[in-house]
Amino acid sequence: MKTTKKIFSAFNFSKLFILLLVCSIAFVGCKDDDEDENPNEGTELAGGSMSAKVDGQAFEATLAVQATISGGVFTFAGTANSSSSVRQINIVIADYQGTGTYTFNSPASTAVWSEGTTADKIFTANFILGSGQVNITEVADGRAKGTFEFTGSNGSETRTITEGKFNVKI
Repeated sequence: MKTTKKIFSAFNFSKLFILLLVCSIAFVGCKDDDEDENPNEGTELAGGSMSAKVDGQAFEATLAVQATISGGVFTFAGTANSSSSVRQINIVIADYQGTGTYTFNSPASTAVWSEGTTADKIFTANFILGSGQVNITEVADGRAKGTFEFTGSNGSETRTITEGKFNVKI
């Protein structure tokens, strides 16, 4: 019974986090028309850049990128709009200590891939479901850079995110 409650609570926490992050990105993540693009790191938005492969298909944040470090928690996300839905990668590192490799083994560290807003289209890697890691290679001059990969689950399906790269303003 306790395991079911943990899964349900973690799942509800993930859904709430995604909703709050999507709303905040919608309000602050707009691209300036005169902003330069960096061809070496994908599209550079106001908040930086993020790209990955999702089950082998290219994903690039083209709508918004956002990151923050506060109270030992590093959170970053990238959002793209497709013809069928908003797609988003959200990563939360709860025990952030600077550069290094982090896994999703602690209760509050998560990685989420969403292909829309319904529960069956949200794939989570955390201490209960999925697996993965983030490698933060540089934190300097108001930016964080690194790589990530994870396998997220919605309880019945999985999505594999590989070749993830981020260069975000913090």
